[in-house]
Amino acid sequence: MAWTTEHGICLGLWILWCLLHSALVDPEVTSRLEKRLGERFALYRLAYNLFSLLSVLPLAAWTLTIDAAPVFRWSGAWRLGQAALLAAAAFLFAAGARKYPLRDFLGIPSRSRKPGNEPTIAGGGILAVIRHPWYAGGILLVWAREVSLFGLALNLLLSAYFVAGALHEERKLVRVHGEAYRRYRGEVSMFFPWKWLRRRIKNFFEADR
Repeated sequence: MAWTTEHGICLGLWILWCLLHSALVDPEVTSRLEKRLGERFALYRLAYNLFSLLSVLPLAAWTLTIDAAPVFRWSGAWRLGQAALLAAAAFLFAAGARKYPLRDFLGIPSRSRKPGNEPTIAGGGILAVIRHPWYAGGILLVWAREVSLFGLALNLLLSAYFVAGALHEERKLVRVHGEAYRRYRGEVSMFFPWKWLRRRIKNFFEADR
């Protein structure tokens, strides 16, 4: 199936969703809202997550109905590759959930959190291997489906959005944690565990000496 006007509109709406989703957590926007809302700002993250979910679900459903015939299918031996991508994505989501403060991520206010008392850098587990397991899992997930011409454009867009989201998150973490996060960033890779693998290989050969 050729690219249609409907595909263009759908891709445009995905671009709009990504831009809006990022703009609503821009530091300038959140700082203004915090001044305006005061203590009620604690509910902003919850409202943001609800809005994101309720806005993306109909868009995702529409996307599935208009997607074109695939130019690449996961068939035959390739299905092993698809299964590997899905399994890796599931592992990254589960491993990340064990380390992230989900209450803060979901925006559920905590009475024990005092103003100015920012959470510390989570360490260990998957976060000792890569810095952004959920973003990495998201990238693997979007590429695990059959790809059409429209799907290729959408996958590239969403992958770029995940990378941009990770970079945006890192800027916030550097502002909060300063040199401590810079050291962590120097020791742990963003998406693929190059630095972890290099340390493991180095330790293996040093142990053999």
